[in-house]
Amino acid sequence: MTRDPRRAGPKFGGAVRCVPAADVLARKERFDAVINLAGTPLVGLPWTRACKRVLLQSRFTPIHDLLRFVSRAQNRPRVWLQASAISYHG
Repeated sequence: MTRDPRRAGPKFGGAVRCVPAADVLARKERFDAVINLAGTPLVGLPWTRACKRVLLQSRFTPIHDLLRFVSRAQNRPRVWLQASAISYHG
């Protein structure tokens, strides 16, 4: 899942399928793993209440969408990798 499937796809050399949302996936689709690294970039954002809400939603919404897909999938992935960062180290 990515905000921009056309831009993300070539970064993986065609080895992955990029979709904008989990609800476009059919029940019969099969995945070995779910790797979720979703989240709005943090660099340069002010730490306002509104910004914090956006940051949290950008991480939790994809998790819930992926969980809904996995719960209805005929073949559940064997691996779930979840990561989220709150800072950037150059």
